[in-house]
Amino acid sequence: MIPPAYVAHRVPGRVRLRIPSQRGAPDYFARTGERLQDCPGVEWLRTDFRTGSIVIQHAPELDIFRIARFAEDGDLFRVGESGEHGTKMLRAASVQLAGLDAWLVEISRGRADLSSLLFVLLLCLATAQIVRGQILGSATAFLWYALDIARRG
Repeated sequence: MIPPAYVAHRVPGRVRLRIPSQRGAPDYFARTGERLQDCPGVEWLRTDFRTGSIVIQHAPELDIFRIARFAEDGDLFRVGESGEHGTKMLRAASVQLAGLDAWLVEISRGRADLSSLLFVLLLCLATAQIVRGQILGSATAFLWYALDIARRG
C-alpha cells in the first residue's frame, strides 16, 4: 500500500510534504529521497525521518501535481489522501486551488498565477469602493488583502 502524504506548506518553487505513517523510518525516507531526485524539475530536496517530512525545491514550471504523479507512479506516496491538519473539505479546496493556480500559470505561459489574479481583482474592488466614497470600510479591507497577497508573492 502506498503511504498517504499531504502538503504541509507550499510557496512558489518549494513544497513541504508530510508522510505521517512513515515518521521514524530512515530507510523509507532515504529511498524516497533518492528516487525523488530523478523527478524532472526537482532541484534539491531534504528528508527528515524524525518529522516524517520532505522539503522539495523545484523549478517554477514544476507543480505539485507533477511531483505527486511521479511519486505515485513510483509507489513512493500518494498526495492528498490524508492529513493531520484541516478538514477533508479544506484539503480538497486546497488541491483544487493548486490545480487552478497551475492551470493559470500554464495558459499564461508563466506570466500570471492565482495570487496575481487575486491581487488585481482586489485592487480593482478597492478602487471601485474608493470611487463610491466608501474608503473606511471595504476599500480598506480590499487594499489590505491586495497588499498581503503582493507581500506573499
